[in-house]
Amino acid sequence: MMRWLVAAVLLAATVAGGAQERRRSLSLSEYTAELQRVESEIQQLTSQPENAESLRQSLPKSWTVKDGDREVSVSTEFLGGALTDFQKSPPKRKRVLLEELRSRMDTMVEQGAAFAQPDRADAAMRTRLQQILSAREFRFVRPPSAWEIWRDKVLAWLDHWITRAFRRIPEAPGLGRVLVWVVIALAACVLAVWLYRLSRQQAVQRTREILPFAASSKSWRAWLCEADDAAGSGDWRNAVHLAYWAAVSYLETGGAWRPDRARTPREYLRVLAPAHPGKEVFTTMTRRFEGVWYGARAAGPVEFQATRSELEALGCR
Repeated sequence: MMRWLVAAVLLAATVAGGAQERRRSLSLSEYTAELQRVESEIQQLTSQPENAESLRQSLPKSWTVKDGDREVSVSTEFLGGALTDFQKSPPKRKRVLLEELRSRMDTMVEQGAAFAQPDRADAAMRTRLQQILSAREFRFVRPPSAWEIWRDKVLAWLDHWITRAFRRIPEAPGLGRVLVWVVIALAACVLAVWLYRLSRQQAVQRTREILPFAASSKSWRAWLCEADDAAGSGDWRNAVHLAYWAAVSYLETGGAWRPDRARTPREYLRVLAPAHPGKEVFTTMTRRFEGVWYGARAAGPVEFQATRSELEALGCR
């Protein structure tokens, strides 16, 4: 019995030690070296696809990167999922997945380098950030105005006098009942106004989808392949969504506009030249995408096939 207990304790200590090792923090140089190792093994998968499983098993659930007082956790779930898909995919799909993984790893290396220099901000990026923050959807992000401060003081004063009035409720039951209903009505009005403003604000925010990378950094064929996969699994809404980004990637690669991750669908329409041969087709596709992705329109095979036909009309063949 004692031997079994000692063995259990040693096993638990070993597992705990291994978990602690996997959770240890990496310095920025160690994190960069780890990314380069993974990127190198991903490149080798082109000629040695059988190594995908061993690479997946060598990954921790996340990398914890520490630089001074700052600490960031970087999940590897996307990488593990991509390697699992890689093992199950046909050769053509494997090539697309490897291309996406290499692009993603390059981006992560660049982000790691930027993490080491947080105070070096690009002037153009600061200008663009200022433009985004001055947009309509961010108009509520500000300090309280003089009117709001005065309103809060009035509400505090009313709360004080209502509290004093409620102290006399036992002496005047009828007045107490009236005051209760008045307070309930005021609270309901305030809640209704707040919910209305919140719904409008969220409706505006839903029209902006900021990608983690420029749409053209992933080929339109890769976007379209993902759209076909989503359609194959019956996820028609996401299939229309991915097909739309295939169109954006195709037009952006062709020089229709300069890449910008923060554009809304309507902004893409505005920057597309009126004389562009695909203007009318892209307008129709954008309206369908907005109705399906941001609105309440149902999506099905008909919507996806229509989007596919418009992609072919743009030149995505």
